[in-house]
Amino acid sequence: MPKKAKERTITFPRALAPALLASGGAISVAGLWMLAGDYISAAAGGATAYSAGVALLVVAAIPLHLGELIRRGRWTATSAREATPDVATTRVRIRQLPWAITLAWLGLAVLAWVAMVLIPVAVIATAFPDAGQGFVWVIGSLSFLISSSVGVMVGSVIGRASHAYAKAHNLVAPEHRRKRWENVAGQTFPHLFLMVIGFASLGLTPVLWQLAFVEHRDLDVTALRVMLGIGLVCIAGGAVIASQLWRSGAGPGSLVNSGEGDVSLNFQS
Repeated sequence: MPKKAKERTITFPRALAPALLASGGAISVAGLWMLAGDYISAAAGGATAYSAGVALLVVAAIPLHLGELIRRGRWTATSAREATPDVATTRVRIRQLPWAITLAWLGLAVLAWVAMVLIPVAVIATAFPDAGQGFVWVIGSLSFLISSSVGVMVGSVIGRASHAYAKAHNLVAPEHRRKRWENVAGQTFPHLFLMVIGFASLGLTPVLWQLAFVEHRDLDVTALRVMLGIGLVCIAGGAVIASQLWRSGAGPGSLVNSGEGDVSLNFQS
């Protein structure tokens, strides 16, 4: 008979999560400050080869994510010597945020895209007539970062809603289908990849207008249609997959609703 491995709790220093979150917040503030400088420089015609502000925002995501995993997660581990089969497993049970806070974060991300991408592109022709390729790079990289984040959030919200709906209606997937969906929900994440591609494609469409303005030519309508088509198809596909994640149930390597409002994230080695 397979032996049941004992789980041991992984503890972290109490100050680690606040320190990670504080450092991530400080890097984010520095990134936003530098981003403002990038905007001003690029809008005035400066040659900006990259946006240091955007790069800092990407770096800030590392301590912020780790800090949240430690703050809201319960970490446990099993040794390969104690488990059958011989697989060492680390599990993080993450407390889910209330729906109101989750949707508020999503709304904030959308507002950030409007304020930092859509509005600057809309007023650039009259307010900053000297803007060049540097501004296109700043707008493009920032739009990709924000719209991709929105895509991950939307995919996660749909997946979470599917679990809640299945629990409320007592839906249980057949065993032979559950294994396939466990892989989708916890290892390959195709719904999130599709959402990232889809929302990034839609989020980058304002860059086409900015590029046309900088190069003093008409808007490339064909490129716009292609980007809109790719975006809508990928979002639709990601939404369909995410809406079926309730079929995964619970299992090794899956990211699923535990039935107690938590999420279990398993790592195996």
